[in-house]
Amino acid sequence: LRLPTLSLAALLATAPSLATTPLADQPVFTNTAVPGNLALALSVEFPTVVNAAYQSNFSAGTQYLGYFDSKKCYRYYRGNSTHDAGPTAGDDVSHFYPVGSATSDYKCTGTGLTDTWSGSFLNWLTMQSIDSFRWVLTGGYRRVDTTTSTILERAWSSNQGGEGNFRIVGAPGRNSPSGTEIADHTPLGWSSIRVSVRTRGNQVLFTRTGTLTSSSPATADARHYNPFELPEEDKVYRMYVRVKVCDNSVSAGPLEGNCTAYPAGPYKPTGLIHQYSDRFRYSAFGYLNDDSITRDGGVLRAKQKFVGPLNYVPGSTPTSNSAREWDPETGIFYTNPNSADATATNTLFGLSGADAIVQSGVMNYLNKFGQTFQGNYKSYDPVGELYYAAVRYFKALGNVAEWTDQGSASTATKRTRADGFPVITTWDDPIQYSCQRNFVLGIGDVNSHADKNVPGTGIGTSTEPSRPSALATDTVNAKTATGKVGTLHGLGNTLGSTYPYGGCCNNNSALMAGIAYDSNTQDIRPDDVNKPQTIGKQTIQTYWLDVLEFGVYKNNNQFYLAAKYGGFKVPNTFDAYGRTTDIDEGWWYTTSDLTPGGQKRPDNYYTAAQPDQMIAGLTKAFENIAAALKAYTTSFATSLPQAALVGNISYGAQYDSSNWSGEVQANTVTFDATTGTPSLTPEWNFSTKLTAQIAEGSGAGWDTKRNIVTWKLT
Repeated sequence: LRLPTLSLAALLATAPSLATTPLADQPVFTNTAVPGNLALALSVEFPTVVNAAYQSNFSAGTQYLGYFDSKKCYRYYRGNSTHDAGPTAGDDVSHFYPVGSATSDYKCTGTGLTDTWSGSFLNWLTMQSIDSFRWVLTGGYRRVDTTTSTILERAWSSNQGGEGNFRIVGAPGRNSPSGTEIADHTPLGWSSIRVSVRTRGNQVLFTRTGTLTSSSPATADARHYNPFELPEEDKVYRMYVRVKVCDNSVSAGPLEGNCTAYPAGPYKPTGLIHQYSDRFRYSAFGYLNDDSITRDGGVLRAKQKFVGPLNYVPGSTPTSNSAREWDPETGIFYTNPNSADATATNTLFGLSGADAIVQSGVMNYLNKFGQTFQGNYKSYDPVGELYYAAVRYFKALGNVAEWTDQGSASTATKRTRADGFPVITTWDDPIQYSCQRNFVLGIGDVNSHADKNVPGTGIGTSTEPSRPSALATDTVNAKTATGKVGTLHGLGNTLGSTYPYGGCCNNNSALMAGIAYDSNTQDIRPDDVNKPQTIGKQTIQTYWLDVLEFGVYKNNNQFYLAAKYGGFKVPNTFDAYGRTTDIDEGWWYTTSDLTPGGQKRPDNYYTAAQPDQMIAGLTKAFENIAAALKAYTTSFATSLPQAALVGNISYGAQYDSSNWSGEVQANTVTFDATTGTPSLTPEWNFSTKLTAQIAEGSGAGWDTKRNIVTWKLT
């Protein structure tokens, strides 16, 4: 950066005599200097978890993504039946393992591979929506995670829902592949196949002519598939949906694209959370596994933190992270990286012995909810309240006691509700710096339930328990804010009192859209001179992944509205509640993408009827969030080398890593006589002065109107 001559000269003239200081030869900050805060709002329950990742019929030549490498062929290994019985029973488990490469159209017809299973076919056959989500964010749920082996396991398929969630292959709505397709993708020589996935836990059942429904026979009564025996067409067989990954042996074929090498030798599957672990601090919110429709709210499962090996502090050398979630030498996940939170929940809930919580962490929760105590998932999802819990966290307003209260529940019930992970009731402050960018990334389906217990007056109470008193600590009126969203979007100012919304369910609402709008446009943290991280304006941007339950998109759904109005780029002079016309299109829509319903897709909203869409959407979301992080200095961070204060003038430098541009600004400084709070009045900035200088002399100013000051020590 070059400073205008007079300003730099004045600065040097007034500066005190100092010892020689080496000049920096790096940008002011890298884009990880001030980390972003990303809260995961995981509305992952029935039916989000158990929906088929692929709803349509099998199509040969199509690449189906998932835990299995679509470019590989697999054989099945029968392990120790005792180890198969539970998530911690042992590592000698039944699983598929790679034995070579598939053809370019994902078939296993090559020499020596005609008795194998196509990875692409197995993904189509077995994957659920949540598996794709886990795979892209973390690399997947590791049933076995050692220095010599990594085996992923599909999410638990509960006894919930109906055939529409995951149809039987070979039944109406999901046809059997043809005999040729079966021969090209499996070791079976059958002309048709029937497969049951829903209700089968971590297994699948298959037959050709045997009796097979979602309830019959019982999973345990089916024969365990033996790859060394020819299956009989009229018998029903079962297989575990597990797959060995990141096997670097020659026989396994090329490594999968998401395998990362670690110093101690192992390769481990990694995801977006790993990739951005030096840029974001993460937290995780979910539900209590409580099926009552009167169970309100969201629960903090993991506090805001870096999950990788290092902690990053602006202007300082990274330090070792005691709460890291994987071993930096082996890549193996730690089971209980936040043990204090697990212990606190055990004390609060009275859990001990086999019921005790012994695991924690953002990635563990994402990968293992529903896996520890394998049963049913939460059914009634108050997604608006879950989202508000994440917003409330950033506002440092504390846990809503009613949302985590256990009443007189038995130990067994409390164990089920906790689902093997911390229920954190004592919240920390997730915001560390006043300039920190804060984001919520949510996932869920729009068919939510009874989610109106959020701040505001005049909000309906049907199907809701008593309003928690803690909501009064937040001044936002969700009804008013949502009414404003309705007005701007052309849906009318009664949007905040429209329930049920979207044609479903149990008096759900669109109130999260108003909360998102308010959080994106208003300062969420009033200035407190005793809390430097609150000075100035802190906001929250919202991103959402709509999993499209049953593959159905609903126009103007609450996620769409929350992403549009909670994610647009807000101009400095924007008047959120005074505005009467819709926000400018360029603030929220910068692509040519349309939703499945033909609406313009907000930049922060993604749909996922299929895994490839989910993977692309989440990848783009992380890229956009990372791009939104601009490392910069504040004029009052005088302990940092890029700020200077001379007399009543403050000079501050700013750096944008996305395009390697910089700015220097001079401000007149005044201080409030009572509080001492500083305020700035801009005097000049570097880019404006440089533009004016270049324009002088018919564009020759760059050569004749600038002086570069250097200092020769001797």
